[in-house]
Order: sequence, then C-alpha cells, then structure tokens
Amino acid sequence: MKAFILAYMILATFLSAGEIKPEEHEFFTRGYRIVVHAKIEDTAGIYEARVYFKRDTVKDYQTYAQMQCSHNGCYAELPLTSPSLKKLNYVVVYQNNTGRAYKSKTVTMEKRDMLELPSWQTLNTKETRMYSEYAKPPRSVNGFTDNMKIVKTEQDEVLGVKAGMYPLDLIDPNVTIDCSQCKNNDGVINVKKEKEGIWDWLFAWGR
Repeated sequence: MKAFILAYMILATFLSAGEIKPEEHEFFTRGYRIVVHAKIEDTAGIYEARVYFKRDTVKDYQTYAQMQCSHNGCYAELPLTSPSLKKLNYVVVYQNNTGRAYKSKTVTMEKRDMLELPSWQTLNTKETRMYSEYAKPPRSVNGFTDNMKIVKTEQDEVLGVKAGMYPLDLIDPNVTIDCSQCKNNDGVINVKKEKEGIWDWLFAWGR
C-alpha cells in the first residue's frame, strides 16, 4: 500500500509541473529584434515569465528580457542582433503563483540572410530595458547591439538559480535563495545536502 501511495505522489509531483512551449524558429536575420512567444500551461497561474538569452559561444546566461503575459500566452523582444552574431540560444523561465520556477528547453536560432523580414522579428528601435541577476550586471550583451539599459534584478526576484540557469556563486552573494527548490541544468530539483528534500522524505517514508 505504501509503495502504491509513494508511486502516486511521485507521479503527482511530475504532473503538477508547468508546461512551457516556446514558439520555435530556426533562423533570424541580423539587425532586427527577435520576438519570442511562448505558451505556458500551469493550473497555479503565471506570476512572472522571462527569456534568458545569449550568444551560443558564451557559457552563461547573463541577461534576460521580461515577458508580457495574457492568460497562458507570453512574449518578449530580444535586443537587436549584431552583424557578428551567427547563432543564439534562449530559454523561457517562469514562476507560478505558488513560487515554483520552471524552464523550457533551450531554443537555438541561426543567422540567415533574408530579403524579407520574418514575422517573428520587428522593426521596433525604441529604447528597451533588459535585466541581469548578476552582482555586477554587464554593460553590454555579447552578440547584441541596441539602445538598451541593463537593470540589476531585485533580491526577491531572482529566478535564474532556481531554474538552473547558473550557479549561486555567480550572482550577488548577499542574495538569499531557498535552494531546496533550486534545479540543475536538466530541470531536476537539486537539494542542498544540509536540507532534507522531497525525494529523501518520500523514499524514507516509503521504506
């Protein structure tokens, strides 16, 4: 009986996770902003959503764009791509109304010379605002050039570590994060050894 209940609770844990479906496109044309769309399904509701982006050869995600959401549809504009950018990666991260953070798979786009502007890019050149969770936000974004301002994320709004975007020691050391919910790069909950995680508790209870 315990084994059955244990299996049910583990299945329920997976089913409760949100589902993120970025609108994927294989290419972009240089010199224009890319509009990222994503569909997010979560019964708990969407509290906030972001797009973390970078040049494909850069190791860590240093900046993100804030997404605008209506119901389960979200979108955001990335900065203008520079002439030297050949390939970029982005990941959609969101937090639901219970405080849980989830991330999508990595989407990769390659530069392609086009005679017409793709429907997922825009001619918009108004000043834009990007964000960074780093202790010292970068002054610019490698591979992107735009009329933008990079703003440091507030302490209580850090989501990148929870979603496994980068390790805790890369951001502000003064930021306190409940790493009982932090995830690694595979999206798996990564519980600190000094804390008892849900899997430890479940398997201990099921013995």
